[in-house]
Amino acid sequence: MEVAKSKKMTRDLKEDPRGSGLQVLEEPDDEPDESAINKQTAYHRYTKNHRLMSLLFNDHIISVHSNLQPVTKENLELAQKKRSELESHMKKLQVDIEELERENQRKKQKLEQDDNEYQQRLRSVDNGLIPGTDSEPIQINLKTLPS
Repeated sequence: MEVAKSKKMTRDLKEDPRGSGLQVLEEPDDEPDESAINKQTAYHRYTKNHRLMSLLFNDHIISVHSNLQPVTKENLELAQKKRSELESHMKKLQVDIEELERENQRKKQKLEQDDNEYQQRLRSVDNGLIPGTDSEPIQINLKTLPS
């Protein structure tokens, strides 16, 4: 058995590529190659992520309330103050929204009114009336015009 070992070791002896004359002993490869390690790591990550996702998307999750802090009088007063500030801010925003909607409605009515006036003027021009006068339409006979 030792003879086989020594033969194997002599086979694994190689000369140093730098030319120093020393022989480098290569040990047999007892470690798994990197691809097996990478596959194992990927498998463990996959199972861990799959387990975590199943916990996140599970419909039967029971929440733990042990990490909730007890409500103190100071915390309650602070929360009520924040609530009143938020409510007043919300009321101001609602007033602003209503004001903007009224302004938008006024602008919309003004545009519609201007559009109606423009359409009336356009119709009167199409009928031959001079805008701004109520006179009869002007009849132009093209045959009587000098060439």
